[in-house]
This record gives sequence, C-alpha cells and structure tokens, in this order.
Amino acid sequence: MNIDKTPAKRVFEEMAEIFSRELQKNIRLTEIDEVALNAWEQDWKPINQREPPNGGWNWKDFQANNDKKFKTRYFNMAIWEREQLCGLSLGHISRDSTHVWIDLIEGSPFESHPLKGYILKIIIVTSTEYARVMKRKFLKLAEPVSGLIEKYTQQYGFEYVNRGFFKKRPICQKEV
Repeated sequence: MNIDKTPAKRVFEEMAEIFSRELQKNIRLTEIDEVALNAWEQDWKPINQREPPNGGWNWKDFQANNDKKFKTRYFNMAIWEREQLCGLSLGHISRDSTHVWIDLIEGSPFESHPLKGYILKIIIVTSTEYARVMKRKFLKLAEPVSGLIEKYTQQYGFEYVNRGFFKKRPICQKEV
C-alpha cells in the first residue's frame, strides 16, 4: 500500500477489492471528482425523476459547497462498476472529530445498473471502515429517509435518534 495516499483512498482501494471479490464485479471507489460529476450530469441527471430527500440532488452544487464548507474534513465517494457510475455519497468529519457523517446517499436512477441493491451496503461498510481508520467513535446518517430507518437499524446496527423539533435533524448512529 502506498503511504502517500490519503486514508480515504487507502480505504477505497481495500473496500473495492473486498466488494469486487464478494460480488464478483469490477468495483472501483473514488472521490467525487470531475469524472464522477460529469457522469452524473450526462448519465443520471437527464433521466432522474427523484426529488429530495429521496435523491435527485444537484451533486455539482453539493460538492462545490462541501469543498468550501468542510475543506479538509469532507468525505465523499463515487461507486463504479467498470466505467458505470452506480452510486454517490457525501459526508464529512465532525468539528469535534468524534464521528463521520454521511449527509447524502444516492444510487443510480437506472433500474438495471450492475450494483443495484448493493449501494447502501457499500457506502455504510466503507464509511464505517473510514471512521475506524480515522479513529472516530461514531458513524452518523443525517436525516435518514423514514422508509429506510428499519433497514439501517436492523441490518446495519444503527440506532435511530429523533432529536426533537428544536435540536436540528433526526439521525441514525452507530459506534464503530
């Protein structure tokens, strides 16, 4: 492993290898870069009928805002099978550095993309490993989609925390 690589890139390589073997696919995990944003804009955007909070976000705007807002604290991921963009995730490390947030998750709008049904698992497992490598105590999902809370809690070990009307957004969290 090349020690010049960022912790995120090292985790991406390791997890891509694990998931490639497990799923028998050619999986790549990268940061959301210009290549990923171009694939989103050319391939996803014209056919995406989703609306927030169920996807349909403008990933270029979010990426630009995250670059400014979190600078070195952001954590983002593009999930590829060969050259096809299959998923995107955007998050950051908390100010107090105790946890990693996952703010946005979206799978490809193509019904038959090659990683259908695996995007959430890849994001959660990879983000959990990143939090562990970065020595963070928790992985937190911001404003979880209500239809997925049961999946987060039962399949992935998260706890749902409704922080009430005056305490920002509800979350799902788990210790890593």
